[in-house]
Amino acid sequence: MIIDRLRTLLVILLFFLSSPILAQRQLPKEDLESPIWYNDTQVGVGLNSLVGNYRLVLQQPETQSQSGFRILNKSGLKSMQMWVGSGGGVLDGEGDTNLHLRTGGLDRMIFYNDGGISINNTNPTPGYGLDITGDIVIRNNNGSAQNDFSGITKISLTASKAQTSGMTFQYEADVVDYARVGRIVMNNSWGGIFSDFAISTRTSQSGELFERFRVKANGRIGIGTSKPTCLLDVNGTIRANEIKITSSPGADFVFEEDYNLRSLEEISKFISTNKHLPEIPSAEEMAKEGVDLAKLNIQLLQKIEELTLYIIKQENDNSELKNKLDFIESKLKSIESKL
Repeated sequence: MIIDRLRTLLVILLFFLSSPILAQRQLPKEDLESPIWYNDTQVGVGLNSLVGNYRLVLQQPETQSQSGFRILNKSGLKSMQMWVGSGGGVLDGEGDTNLHLRTGGLDRMIFYNDGGISINNTNPTPGYGLDITGDIVIRNNNGSAQNDFSGITKISLTASKAQTSGMTFQYEADVVDYARVGRIVMNNSWGGIFSDFAISTRTSQSGELFERFRVKANGRIGIGTSKPTCLLDVNGTIRANEIKITSSPGADFVFEEDYNLRSLEEISKFISTNKHLPEIPSAEEMAKEGVDLAKLNIQLLQKIEELTLYIIKQENDNSELKNKLDFIESKLKSIESKL
């Protein structure tokens, strides 16, 4: 049916190109399923009359494939269709046909029949949905460059549930697998809408990828561990020029009048029995449970302030003892002077 239409359309084009036709005319309806209008510069198919200044206009009888425009190659094995469906315009490479968009005789974008898309690359890497050769600039919704954060710039990535799915960063090399140097993975470990975010790197060209950083769906962050148990969980050494802890209330309660300052005798007995200071975790407890730095800082400050009170008390005791000695010494001198 479509081939018959194209054959009729070709006859019409040859007819009006070779004839000085000025007025709009119509081929007999009894010979066609849809009316065809034409003049010396325009052809309309399926219309009640010619439209605007378009050279060729085709109105579909239905909003589905096989009701629009179709081009076949010489063998008839490959074809391309154009039609307007219920969702909008459709350009369809039928069967195993790829669609090529060209400028200057060069392929700029290729839509492959397996669903892959390549841009500026006629030899894309198999297995990838999108293969781009060249730089990518992503602009936010106010049209500014990517370093302007006044708008919202979005990159949406949907990955499978596999641990290896996601975004892979690699150097250009002959052997792609050896060139991968890092990967960003969205890992959906529960099969629901909650996903972790992980970054992996490798230490050598052919080495295994190791996870370095993970953000859990519950907000916990792990560095060197994929199972953080705290808001920030680091399995390794942390080096910093300065660390500020703002939640510590301090230990000034030691200087309150109602503070129960243990006697040195009590502390001596406690140390003899427990082998550590009161209020300070034992070495065994620290090794097993870890150390709460904020709490430990307060406890250490508490001990320093208690030590200060002991020193002050000792100073007062020494002064009192010195006064007594001075009094005794003056009495002895008075007695000696009377002898």
